[in-house]
Amino acid sequence: MKWIAVLGICSLVLGTNAACADESATGPFVQASGTWFTLQGKEFPIAGTHLHYVPWGTRAEVDQAFSDAEALGFNVVRFFISSIKGSLDGNSKPTIWGWPSAPDSANMKMRDFYTVYWDDQTNGIAFNDGPNGFERIDYAIQKAAEHGLKLNIAFMDFWQYGGGSQQMRAWYGSTGGLGQTGLGAPPEGGNPDERYTFFFTDERCKADYKRLVEHVLNRRNSLTGILYKDDPTIFAWDLMNEPEMKTVEMSLAWKREMAAYVKSIDKQHLLSSGAEGFYNGSGGNDPAAELAIPDLDFGTWHTYPVYHDLQSDDVLKLIARHAGDAKKANKPVLLQEFGYGSNNPDQLAAYRKWLNAIADNKDAAGWVHWRLTGRMEDGNWPQDNGEHFDVHSDGSPAAKVLTNAARQLKKRSEGSRSK
Repeated sequence: MKWIAVLGICSLVLGTNAACADESATGPFVQASGTWFTLQGKEFPIAGTHLHYVPWGTRAEVDQAFSDAEALGFNVVRFFISSIKGSLDGNSKPTIWGWPSAPDSANMKMRDFYTVYWDDQTNGIAFNDGPNGFERIDYAIQKAAEHGLKLNIAFMDFWQYGGGSQQMRAWYGSTGGLGQTGLGAPPEGGNPDERYTFFFTDERCKADYKRLVEHVLNRRNSLTGILYKDDPTIFAWDLMNEPEMKTVEMSLAWKREMAAYVKSIDKQHLLSSGAEGFYNGSGGNDPAAELAIPDLDFGTWHTYPVYHDLQSDDVLKLIARHAGDAKKANKPVLLQEFGYGSNNPDQLAAYRKWLNAIADNKDAAGWVHWRLTGRMEDGNWPQDNGEHFDVHSDGSPAAKVLTNAARQLKKRSEGSRSK
């Protein structure tokens, strides 16, 4: 039985949704209660990781990835719905990204996988629901459930590594700024600011985004028979991974509109923006203002000292500041991405400090590490992409630090009272 149906029956019989609060709290979906996430009435602090490649990896790779995540003690896995292409003939609407020489799935070797494309027949967005499309997502969701893991899924990516919002705006001739990454982008043209404006303001792109959301939420998993919007394996949706916009005003307007749309279809799952949570307005971020959006259930932030010009101890200050915002807003805030390369001599010490600080702060809802990678189809670990963020289930010092931190959060939840 759908859990939302149970709530509906309670409301009809008792005349109020409040009367069913206890049943909602003990249901199968993760809830937000003050600054905590809760599951079945108990605190559910997030100790998670990213398995970015499970949408397109081979079944053996996906099996290994989720097995590794469970073995290391994670309780949440995050990934993005990918990939988005141009037209299937590659001519009328070129695909702007490409990894023809990618060595393995972890390094974006997607083979023939895609979920969204431009249909020349209908002259608009279309979806690949077959075995090299959404059926791969079906499998990832099923495997997560088998391993007792919850999923945090972004509807799409801002970045063009797998198409993302950049591919969708390119359908309409917006190519400004696409040459910035060199990922098979067409010749530079147009206003480079369009990278941070066009998708979020063009009515065609906004309509396409809503069609994608509707398609995802109403999809019935071909393996489990469960609609995505009814599947408690999914802990939360993100509007987008790292949506970057030119201004705070633009960002808040888009997030308000799209969050309301998601909630008009799916009221069972938690929802975040998936934003990086910068405090200086960069990328259109304003963490406190975003927490005030009614249809966003929790806040997010991402930190990479090497990219954000931070020292290791600066992250401790950010942990405290975001937890303070959470307390003021009475909503959870999640450190949704973090990475500090193994080429840094103090990597292990930094991870211990950061994760201890989160465990010790009851207003910090948890963390999701970037990233875990398992063995590839050839039996080897994937090639490092130069960032040195990868962790494997191989008994390495970094893997042990993350496992111990996950245990620490679990102990926190076991010692917590329900909210």
